[in-house]
Amino acid sequence: MVQNYFKSMSAKVTAIEHKLINDYCNNKGTTPSKLIKRLLLSEIESTDPNYLAGKNVFEYNKSKDNYSWIIELDDDRKIKIEDNLSIEYIQNLKEELDKLIFERKEMIRYKKNSSIAIPKTILKK
Repeated sequence: MVQNYFKSMSAKVTAIEHKLINDYCNNKGTTPSKLIKRLLLSEIESTDPNYLAGKNVFEYNKSKDNYSWIIELDDDRKIKIEDNLSIEYIQNLKEELDKLIFERKEMIRYKKNSSIAIPKTILKK
């Protein structure tokens, strides 16, 4: 006869995270232990890919003078991320993305506009 026994697992969280998790669990009618177990098991058992094919689309809403951010998936689904983005938000997002792209280009020693990132493992063969 196989005997079932349970082992405890834990995670350290900040006081703020602890309150947020407890509040979330109270609203959902569950406990942190049950939530953690369900999340861990779903992560392990998940066969869904971590990424889906699609693209970001930003649309300008003339009547509201703002922008919408939509994800268009290759399976024709459209997921609205936000529909009230200001021009200042879009400009800040662009600046931050430009910084990240520049940082990456410096890291991989990108020099020519026609260059692409090449895995180092290819060069070792």
